[in-house]
Amino acid sequence: MKILRKNKEHLEKARSLIPLASQTLSKSYIRFPEDFPNFISHADGARVVDLDGNEYVDLINALGAVVLGYRDLDVDKAVKRVIDHGSIYSLSSTLETELAELLIDLIPCAEMVRFCKNGSDATSGAIRLARSVTGSDIVFTNGYHGWHDWAIEWNAAKEYGVPDIGITYYFDGNEDLKNRLKDLDHEVAAVIIDTMHYDGDLEELKKIVHDHGAILVFDEILSGFRMSLGGIQEMENVVPDLATFGKAMGNGYPIACLVGRKDLMKEMDKIFFTGTYFGDNIGLAASIATITKMRNINATDKLWKLGRDITAYLERFTADHELREFISIKGPAVMFDVVFKEEWMKILCQMEMLHKGNVLWHGRSNNVSLAYNYSDISQIQKAYECGFKAIKEELRRKNL
Repeated sequence: MKILRKNKEHLEKARSLIPLASQTLSKSYIRFPEDFPNFISHADGARVVDLDGNEYVDLINALGAVVLGYRDLDVDKAVKRVIDHGSIYSLSSTLETELAELLIDLIPCAEMVRFCKNGSDATSGAIRLARSVTGSDIVFTNGYHGWHDWAIEWNAAKEYGVPDIGITYYFDGNEDLKNRLKDLDHEVAAVIIDTMHYDGDLEELKKIVHDHGAILVFDEILSGFRMSLGGIQEMENVVPDLATFGKAMGNGYPIACLVGRKDLMKEMDKIFFTGTYFGDNIGLAASIATITKMRNINATDKLWKLGRDITAYLERFTADHELREFISIKGPAVMFDVVFKEEWMKILCQMEMLHKGNVLWHGRSNNVSLAYNYSDISQIQKAYECGFKAIKEELRRKNL
């Protein structure tokens, strides 16, 4: 087992000062097993080091925000350059226009752009805009879209501080949406989906939404600049009315955006969508450098290859060791999921990967990094082997 003394000491201190001991739920100690590190000291490329000096290949990569690798030289150089001129001004920077032009060139639905700092900002801006344009309040959602009230109103967490207004509803696929819209003709503001995980036909979805006078929003926070620079809409050739992007667009620097049709985006002249740091130079410069580099090196093609190298190996291993009944590999290779039949299997795999394989893994999603080299890929595969073999041994012993 790894020595984690400093991690545990700092966790005790952090818990006394910070709820959840973290600013992000997915990074909190409550999301990981015991005997797991809780704090990272530093990172470089594809690797992170915890407070006790233990080094790991990272499969989390800042929840998918880091795509080129930690401390990418080109991105950091661009950020340092703008810091020397001032990280934020009293008026707007021309970097806003430069990045807007770049996004409009890459994203099919983008005719105008507004910037913000995270995915929740962007999706909430999209919903407010849709409500303003349509004059309706009702929203249908499929997937996770952030922490704001409208986004979790249907969720189990709504009992904690969320007004019970009852105007956001979850739907499960195209047929379900079609049935639920029958009695709501032209009363729905927007339908928003997480494009990374939606398995319905997108062209059909668009027709259903438009037939009912609603606005279609693609939440591409996960898929954009990872599956394709222009997101799922570029890959599937289905153009939504509005779309949101974030995470990988800044290689870890905080920036997100709302893009869409000009006639809709012009309505943002009226609605209230603003923030002191929405146009800070650091995020803008990081995004310009990240996207430019990704386009120049055909980054998404390389991400897909790296992801397929890992997933193909895991598929073969689970088949060869008769584990398909218990472990499945799902989702796109650039951000694939490893799903277990039982919770204990996931926890055991996490612990084996960490302590024997020196790989940091969140327990489901695998966010592939362009910084992975042959050695990193091999280490990830061997770490999963450790986890899968431990599960098979427990199944053999029936020590569940």
